[in-house]
Amino acid sequence: FPEILNRVVVVNTPYFFTFIWTVLKHFVDPRTVKKIGFFSSISSAKNDLLQLIDSNQLLNEYGG
Repeated sequence: FPEILNRVVVVNTPYFFTFIWTVLKHFVDPRTVKKIGFFSSISSAKNDLLQLIDSNQLLNEYGG
């Protein structure tokens, strides 16, 4: 499954999950880690989302 995955962006994750991911990503293949993004707020995810999705296709609350 990860090899067919282009990118996953998870927004509004709890802060403790970000900490857990920081630990767990050391056990995951680096190529897969690059494909996964966890963000605790919309503002922190905005730049990543705008690189993946045109602003006219993105919901206003996510920076579109």
